[in-house]
Amino acid sequence: MTIHVLTGDALLNNFPEGKLKGSIAISRECLIEGPVTANSLEEFWNQRGAYLKFTYPESDISYEDDVAFEFEKLNDLQEGDEVNLWFEHDLFCQVNLWFTISLLHEKKIAVYRVYPVIDDPDELWEGFGPMSPRELFKCYEQKILLSPEDLQLGKDLWSAYSASDNETLEKLSAVPAKAFPYLKEICKAQIERPERPVRVLKEIINGKNLSFDEIFIEFSEREGIYGLGDTQVQRIYDQLMG
Repeated sequence: MTIHVLTGDALLNNFPEGKLKGSIAISRECLIEGPVTANSLEEFWNQRGAYLKFTYPESDISYEDDVAFEFEKLNDLQEGDEVNLWFEHDLFCQVNLWFTISLLHEKKIAVYRVYPVIDDPDELWEGFGPMSPRELFKCYEQKILLSPEDLQLGKDLWSAYSASDNETLEKLSAVPAKAFPYLKEICKAQIERPERPVRVLKEIINGKNLSFDEIFIEFSEREGIYGLGDTQVQRIYDQLMG
């Protein structure tokens, strides 16, 4: 059995299903915000569902059916099965990747990381978005098998992140791992997240008469490492302007 875990619905649009065997699970979480600690997975799902319903009341997504259910597909994996984790390099995706690895690290399966193969450093944070099915298939061909050490690192990163343990996160960021090529930069961005996006937004807004769309574009160009969508940036912007 093979499962491809995709980082969001957008990736599904160009996903080369015809060339790849296996079923699909879609990560629809945004674990970069909201509560991420719980005593059990059931409690975790309940907390996340309540938070997202309160924070995004306009959304018509059912957390149980459209979010938790997708992750629970991983429960069907058996010894010898394969899972391919299609996650980008930015903090938004990396946090979701760490969480997904925490669900898998004890299973006797082959876990692969499929990442965006991008040569131009200026396009690094654009991820899979602009890629054609052919380009996505090339990414799959260069996937990385996660070693037991990689899986443990992913689990440890999630534990440190979910506990807001920046000291441990900084130590883990120094661990060399081909499967996490921008780990140092990502962990630094997370540690600086309480102040850095706000500071950058202030710099962008300062003395300028810009629309939010213009502000968001400039923020994404400067701080694409965070992987924040317009909804997340809008919330920071509203808090800043309020």
